[in-house]
Amino acid sequence: MAGISACASFPVVAVDSALRPEAVEGQGAAATAVAAPKTVTESESSASASASMEPEEQVEEPAKKRKRDPAPDVGSSSMDGTDGQGSDDDKNDDGEEAPVLQAVSPPRQNALQRLVDECRVLLDGSSKSTQPPNSTTVSRIVALLNGIGPDDLKLGTVLDTSEVTRAAAFRRRDPIQVIGGNYLYECDNFTVAVFYLPAGTVMPLHDHPGMTVFSKLLAGSVHVQSFDWVSPSVYGSGGKRAVHSKNTKLVKKVLDHVVEAGCGTWVLYPSTGGNLHRFVAGVDGPCAFLDVLTPPYSEGRLRRCTFYRDYPFQLHRNHRFARNLSAQEKSQFAWLRPINASAPPDLRIVPLTYSGPPVV
Repeated sequence: MAGISACASFPVVAVDSALRPEAVEGQGAAATAVAAPKTVTESESSASASASMEPEEQVEEPAKKRKRDPAPDVGSSSMDGTDGQGSDDDKNDDGEEAPVLQAVSPPRQNALQRLVDECRVLLDGSSKSTQPPNSTTVSRIVALLNGIGPDDLKLGTVLDTSEVTRAAAFRRRDPIQVIGGNYLYECDNFTVAVFYLPAGTVMPLHDHPGMTVFSKLLAGSVHVQSFDWVSPSVYGSGGKRAVHSKNTKLVKKVLDHVVEAGCGTWVLYPSTGGNLHRFVAGVDGPCAFLDVLTPPYSEGRLRRCTFYRDYPFQLHRNHRFARNLSAQEKSQFAWLRPINASAPPDLRIVPLTYSGPPVV
């Protein structure tokens, strides 16, 4: 490099090995090469001979004090071996400039993969815990979901809904609800799933026992109704009518409103936030939403999904629970009775083809 002698304390070996690794076999050999004596070339020999022919000038030279060059500033071009026009060391054997190594940015991670990667860490051990995630974890997952939009899943183009719409059209004359669903990622601690509801379709009332669920509407609009069990439990007491059955339990309404795409993520917990919910897609078009469920459903008795039929509280208005409630307060309660089947007979869930960004 220009302006620096071969004996200067500068990492020449490291630079050479980075730009021209074939020129340096190893740091030890390179260091030896630096310390080795120079071989006198023909041009240097001629220069030496010329100097010996002018002894008078050589004698007078020591009498003159040589002016010292000012010390270069730290970070200046002379310190790093550059003078604005490049150094001789930056040129190859043909006199051409050596190629500059450009840093290559890593490929941008898609938002869905980032969600899965962080959930692996944040929700580690959730399958063995009886407690919901802490507030810090909840806030982080909500932020990640809020950063995901329909374009991240190529919704409407890559997300193929044709089988859902065909199935819905086939069942148009029957009172059948057709829903599309796909588990994008599953592990012991959580599940990431996407659901698609054609216009006007109802996802029946169901629960999430011992689970925390994050939901983000990606497209369309949906009417959400959610409930939590009254604690301590209140039963229908028994009787011939369904609402009087001992299997019927009282719930309190939590949500009953329309959610639009872009409204943000909402969260339900094992005993609060509306653990039991029902979705009704808007009549103007389909809706799609993304869920993170932790821990996920399991076939065991503890986290098995149960569907319910709901009945107005007024059908059992003489229940002792209502003695001190106003009419307005009574409207916030309902009776739920489980359906003795894995799914309602009027519901069909169709596997949804997903061709968006891969999730691993």
